[in-house]
Amino acid sequence: MKQIKKTLNIIITGLSLIAFSGCISQQTKVEMVIKTGSSLNKGFGEDLAPLMIDFYELKDADRFSKLDYWAITDNPQQNLSNSLVSQAKHIILPDEKHTYKILLDDNSKVLGLVLNFKNANKNSNWRYIRNIKQNSHNYIEIFIENNDFKEIK
Repeated sequence: MKQIKKTLNIIITGLSLIAFSGCISQQTKVEMVIKTGSSLNKGFGEDLAPLMIDFYELKDADRFSKLDYWAITDNPQQNLSNSLVSQAKHIILPDEKHTYKILLDDNSKVLGLVLNFKNANKNSNWRYIRNIKQNSHNYIEIFIENNDFKEIK
């Protein structure tokens, strides 16, 4: 009889832990690896420069995807008002690799980047938008060379 009670207690405890762990939501995380080439942020001539990257946590990508470079970078709080959750800035140099581990706010659904290239023009690839899978670990890898970037799949 004692053995049956002990076994039942173990089973009930195990089932309770399983049920309880299902109620706890996993936090949304992004692990972003950014690698740069030796010709990062090349200006006129042979001059290289550090690259400032603006990170934006967003509720949605609507405004971020439509605004021009200056509207986003000059006044993001006003121009991205309803969709902006938070922002941060980081500087990266040529031939570097940085890993950013970001714990996103519950309201964040999109990660946006603005790459502040020294020689950017109207046709430059300066904006990156990535929808984030909620309650999971998201891995992103980007390579930046010259005044352009690509996501590595």
